[in-house]
Amino acid sequence: MEDSKMLDLFMNSIFFQTFGSGFIKGFKKFQRLGMWAYFLALLPFFVIMVCYQGSYDKATWIEKILLTALLLVILFLLVFDVRAVACFFEKPEESEYFLATGVTRKEVLNDKGLLGEFNAYVMSRKLKVPHKTLFNVCVPMPNGNYQEVDAIIITDNWLYVVECKNRGGVFTGNFEDKNWVQKIGSKTHSVYNVYLQNQDHITAIEYFLQSKGVITAGDPYCYSTMLTGGDLQLSVTNNRVPIDFAFGDASFISSQIASVENRRTENRGENFMDRVYMALLPYALLDKKKRDHMQATRKELSDKGGLKKGEYHYYYFENGIPGITDEETVLRENRVYTQISTGNQDDTFPIWKTMANLKYAER
Repeated sequence: MEDSKMLDLFMNSIFFQTFGSGFIKGFKKFQRLGMWAYFLALLPFFVIMVCYQGSYDKATWIEKILLTALLLVILFLLVFDVRAVACFFEKPEESEYFLATGVTRKEVLNDKGLLGEFNAYVMSRKLKVPHKTLFNVCVPMPNGNYQEVDAIIITDNWLYVVECKNRGGVFTGNFEDKNWVQKIGSKTHSVYNVYLQNQDHITAIEYFLQSKGVITAGDPYCYSTMLTGGDLQLSVTNNRVPIDFAFGDASFISSQIASVENRRTENRGENFMDRVYMALLPYALLDKKKRDHMQATRKELSDKGGLKKGEYHYYYFENGIPGITDEETVLRENRVYTQISTGNQDDTFPIWKTMANLKYAER
C-alpha cells in the first residue's frame, strides 16, 4: 500500500511538472507560431491530460507509467522542434555538422538558429549529387567587414548559398524592397529583405573567390536559397520572381537543387568543387574566440563609419563595356563592389555579376 502511494505521488509529480513546463515553455513558441497555432498545438496535450486525470485512479501501475510516458512524449513534441529529434540519432564523433561547427546536441536543441543550420545539414546529406557543405562561413570583404553565411553547398557546377530561417510568421513585401514586414500573430516588425541579404552573401563570396583566382568574372556561380525550418511563409506583392532564388522547406530546396543540377550543367573546369571548398574552408573553421574578435572589430569600425558601403550608383552602357562585353550593360558600384548585368531581363531579376578589379573605359 505504501509503495502504491509513493508511485502515485511520483507519477503526479511528473504530471504536474510536465504540464507546467509544457505550458510555460510553450509560450516561447506563442510569439513564433501565433496564438491560434500555439493553442492548436496544445490541444492534444489537454485532451490527454483530461483522459489521464479521469482514468488515473482506476489505472494499474503499469497503465499509470504508460500514461505518464505518453505525456512526456507530447511535452517533447511541444517544447522542442520536431526536426530536433534527428539530433538524438547523430553521433557527434561521426557527424559532419558537429565536427565542422564544434557545437553540441544540447546547444542545437536550445538555439533555433543552430537548429536551422542543422536542418541544412540534414538536407544536404540527403542530396543525390556529389557535393561538399560548409557551415557558418565568415567570408571576408574588401573593406575589412565580412558576411556570415549559414551554409554553402558546393557541387561540381554551382554554389548554393543557404540562408536558414527557423521561425514562423509571414514575410510580406517586394523582392526589390530594402525591408520586408514580418507578421507573427498580431505583431509586425520590419526586417531586412532576406533575398537582398543573401545577395550580399553571394556578392562577397564571388568577389572573394575571384580575388583568389578560383573563379572568373562574368559568369554566375551562386544560387540563392532560403531554407525555412518553422511555418514561415513568403508573400510578395509582384510576380517578378528572381531566376536565381528558391524559398521553402528542406524537401522543396532539395528538389530545386536536383532540378538545377540536372538542367544547368556548366563546365567549371577540373576540381571546381575542391578548389572552392579549400578556398572557403579556413573561414568556416574559426573558433569562438576568433569570431568574437571579428564581431568586436566590425562593431568598432562600424561605429566609426569605416564599414559603410554606401548606396549603389548605377551606370548604363548601351553598347557594352570595352574589353568586357558588347551587350547592353548596366553597371553598379557602392565603394566596395562593382557589378554588371547584361542582356534583356525585363521578365526576371538580373543576376548581378561581381567583378573583382573591373577595368572599364568610361562611365
